[in-house]
Amino acid sequence: MINARVETLAGKPSWRGPFRRQRAVIPAAGYYEWAPRQRDATVSKQPYFLHPTDPNGVLSFAGLYELWRDPSKDKSDPTRWLWTAVIITTDAAGPAGDIHDRTPLILPLDRVNAWLDPTRTEPDQIYEVVDGIVLQPLGSAQSPPGSTASAPTAPIWSSH
Repeated sequence: MINARVETLAGKPSWRGPFRRQRAVIPAAGYYEWAPRQRDATVSKQPYFLHPTDPNGVLSFAGLYELWRDPSKDKSDPTRWLWTAVIITTDAAGPAGDIHDRTPLILPLDRVNAWLDPTRTEPDQIYEVVDGIVLQPLGSAQSPPGSTASAPTAPIWSSH
């Protein structure tokens, strides 16, 4: 499943349980977004790679996970369980918003432990962790190899 929107997690049946009990952090060096680009009479999509300004930096995407049992496999078969994950999205702002209307919810490092805290099971407790996370443009992103497009500013999320 896709489209785990942060603003609807507590109410959607498919996300309600994992939001309360199965939160994850998905590390990433960056991510791609595609912006429409008009060239002559055609519209194509230009990819942009958004990443931390620190070349060794890692983004911490807020996510949810789920385990799915394959009923056709024996109970003792370790491959009977399929682990799946989804990245939570939020409204994009700043340079990321110029490219796409949604963006991954990126947790500041000081909120990762609170996000993963298994004692936070009530939606209000969980939303406290992500309240106030805002986009802070801090550097330049690189366009993919071979691209001639200019690069947008890279997003880094922090709390204010």
